[in-house]
Amino acid sequence: MTDLPLSWSVETRGILEGAGWHPGRYRADLVQQAGEELGEFFAGGVPAWARSVLAEFGGLRVDLNGPGIDCARDGFDLTPTLALGETDRFGRSAQITGTRLFPLGEASGGHAFLAIGENGRVYLVSDKVEMLGDNIYEALDAMVTGKRRSPVEVGQV
Repeated sequence: MTDLPLSWSVETRGILEGAGWHPGRYRADLVQQAGEELGEFFAGGVPAWARSVLAEFGGLRVDLNGPGIDCARDGFDLTPTLALGETDRFGRSAQITGTRLFPLGEASGGHAFLAIGENGRVYLVSDKVEMLGDNIYEALDAMVTGKRRSPVEVGQV
């Protein structure tokens, strides 16, 4: 059994394993597909800073709701192509976050998108932008356990 990242709860690991994740998971086919279909975001394919996250977690779907630690738990679908046609929204959100963003999928039953920034942080993008975590592990744990999100204001880094 691989050691958990320090920011990842045992509950989160169990839920992700139930969705098909396992230590060492690497889906190069999903990275390639995303690169081919999301050229509107990055003409050169999936940027290196998003590639490892998509390879490890791409395609996972977790249906989840109910009360959490600070807020409601949130389900998600880590299929980046769900963001097709949303380049304007991601462009505005990139200006707010101060970093380029690449789509990871959807959350909140399709009411918001998930994005990873060039800085490695994971964001929830809807009519506002919220930071879910400094990395994918913190972000997934926040959604599964219902941890508070941090709103991002224009110019805030």
